Amino acid sequence: MFVGWFLFHYRQYWLGSVWVIGLAAAIFGFLFVTQDETKLNFFLFMKSHHITHPMLSMLVPPILVIGILNIAFALENTRFATLLASVGKKSLPIMYMHKAVGYALGTFMAENLFIWVAAGVLVPLLLLTIAERGKRMMTRLTYD
Repeated sequence: MFVGWFLFHYRQYWLGSVWVIGLAAAIFGFLFVTQDETKLNFFLFMKSHHITHPMLSMLVPPILVIGILNIAFALENTRFATLLASVGKKSLPIMYMHKAVGYALGTFMAENLFIWVAAGVLVPLLLLTIAERGKRMMTRLTYD
C-alpha cells in the first residue's frame, strides 16, 4: 500500500512516459520468459497468501501496475478506449467466470496463455450478452 501511495504522488513524472512503459514491459517480459523456462520460482497468489519470494513480491506488483497504468493512459484517447470502457463495465462477470472457463479449458486442452486469456474474457462477455438479451426478451414478452 505504501508503494501505491508513494507512486500516486509522483504520477505526473512517470505516467505516459515511453521509457517507463518500455522498462516495465522489458522487466515483465524478462520475468515471464524466465518463469516460463523454470529458471525462476516466483509465485504470488494474494487470495491464499502464497508467496515464494518476498523481494520479488515487493517489486513485481508495482512494476506491473506502473506498466498497466501507463498502457491505460496511452490508450485513453485511441479508438480502443470505447471498447475497453464497455468491457471494463462488465469486469465483474469476467472476474467471477474466468477461472471457471480456464478450468473447463484445462479438461480438454493443454495450457495456452493466449487462448485462455481470450476465452476467459470472451466467454463471460458472450454469456452476459445472451443473458441480457434473454432478460429484455422476457420483459418484452411479459409486458407487451
